Amino acid sequence: LYGSTMFLGLMLGVLCDANTIMDPKVLPLLLLGVLSLLISGIGGILGGYILYFVTRGKFNPAIGIAGVSCTPTTSKVAQKVVSKVNRGAIILPDALGANVSGVITTAIIAGIFCSLLTK
Repeated sequence: LYGSTMFLGLMLGVLCDANTIMDPKVLPLLLLGVLSLLISGIGGILGGYILYFVTRGKFNPAIGIAGVSCTPTTSKVAQKVVSKVNRGAIILPDALGANVSGVITTAIIAGIFCSLLTK
């Protein structure tokens, strides 16, 4: 995963010139992306805690953050956080399931947004 991230960064650095990156339109898009990840993360945490209380403690609220569609990073982060509290707890398969659900939901919502923008 780290190698592919480094390769992607290298390719972007080689193929993009400074005029593209320093364009004034790039900063608002970057800020919107960060804001959307923040809102999605907060929603995942709140959703995890809501399910935790509804199921009376049978649901691990850390799985909620894995619903953010940053595959597989949020699943690994959730597993690492849970492992610090309980070394024997393995939530990675469940977190990956929530992660894939987040990716599918993102694709569906993006399709809806695109269809609304073209009208």
